Amino acid sequence: MYAMPVEVFTAAGWHVLFYNPRGHGRSTGYLSVGTAGDDLKCLLDHFGLSGLPLTAFGHSGACAAWLKASAAGLTVKDFYFAAPVLNSRRSLFYMYETATIGEFVFVTSRLAADPIHFKRILADTAWLDPGYWHENNLEHVLNGTPGAFPMGSFLQELFIPGVDSMPELGERETDVTMFFPTQDHWYPHRETVDECSGKLTAVEVEAAEDHYFSGGWDSVWAETAARMTNQGP
Repeated sequence: MYAMPVEVFTAAGWHVLFYNPRGHGRSTGYLSVGTAGDDLKCLLDHFGLSGLPLTAFGHSGACAAWLKASAAGLTVKDFYFAAPVLNSRRSLFYMYETATIGEFVFVTSRLAADPIHFKRILADTAWLDPGYWHENNLEHVLNGTPGAFPMGSFLQELFIPGVDSMPELGERETDVTMFFPTQDHWYPHRETVDECSGKLTAVEVEAAEDHYFSGGWDSVWAETAARMTNQGP
């Protein structure tokens, strides 16, 4: 469902580079916003593309990673974001508030060394308190035995104390186009728009049913291609 129609973009004169951060696709390890930008820079260096102006497309947490990488020196001139999760902790608190945290737990528990114990710990928001997290040594507890997926390190990296890219968004609003689904259980997008100064471009995709943009990707790619074509490579 995420498949990008590469030929549409290359026909308009764009070069397309796919990149899966750690823990996604066939990339090993676990997601870290910090290493995501560093890894991408290494990839660009490898292909001799460093320094070229990039147009970035990201979904969910990748949007925060793009903004952080750009602020750290990656040359990005425009951003296209689908269902952006720009503050990792706000995302989880929102899911607890709206009783949709089960979606996050379902996705992550499959990687946990002890899924039952993992679900018990994530049953409420106590684990999100940094003091509680460290006092109970939850990174070690959730990492499990050597060789297992380091769930504790993964959660600590993303949520203790968390990743907030709203300040970086504020610096680049005019360069950002955001696509929102009609309903998203993972993030309060209205807050994102309300906290901005009104300079970013917000597009609601009526065909997109959820955070994963089910039914809406064709519309997203068509709109992105049209905007990029008008802008020019």
